[in-house]
Amino acid sequence: MKNVFFRGSFVSLVALLPLAPVVHAQIVPSLTADTGVHASLDASANADGGGAFVITHTNAQAMLSGNSSAQTTTNARASLGSSSSATLHTHAAALVASDTNVSSVTLSPQKVTLSYKEPAKLFGFIGVWVPVSVSVGATGTTTVAYPWYSFLMSTNQAALTIRAQAAVDKEMVAASSSNRLSANMQTRVLDSLHAVLSSEANIGATTSTSTQ
Repeated sequence: MKNVFFRGSFVSLVALLPLAPVVHAQIVPSLTADTGVHASLDASANADGGGAFVITHTNAQAMLSGNSSAQTTTNARASLGSSSSATLHTHAAALVASDTNVSSVTLSPQKVTLSYKEPAKLFGFIGVWVPVSVSVGATGTTTVAYPWYSFLMSTNQAALTIRAQAAVDKEMVAASSSNRLSANMQTRVLDSLHAVLSSEANIGATTSTSTQ
């Protein structure tokens, strides 16, 4: 009887798991989407007050629609050297709007977090995309977080962690000794993380396609 119950529970779990990454990827952005549209009006909050500023696809479009020249400028990464918090937000909004794999960006002087969809293999052979969050603290420590169900998958977490930390270390050489990330450093860290995550996603997608 116990074996029948266990077998039935396992079959139910297996049936639901392929849907979990999709459901999770849809829910995560919605938890923060409402915080950004009005917050974007306070361009100095991030630099001066230290509060977290969240950008998703929803409020990224709202931010960019009010500045017709911002998208061209920021897509060219022209804001990289600016310390303006408003420019940082516009730059981040353009990055989010230009890449559908980005779920959200969270900016603050204490931490920068980029949530990105990365390929994985459920049970080692079923191709799925999962939301991965990479956070960088003011001291330069990088943390890569996969969803709870990732233990059922083969992922590139180890390689991603090494590459992300190496990229951040290069940028943090220019950081000040204070335990705060300037708007300029937040931009540099964000761009570094995006470069690593998008590269890993492309490699994973190419590998997955070639093995099918």
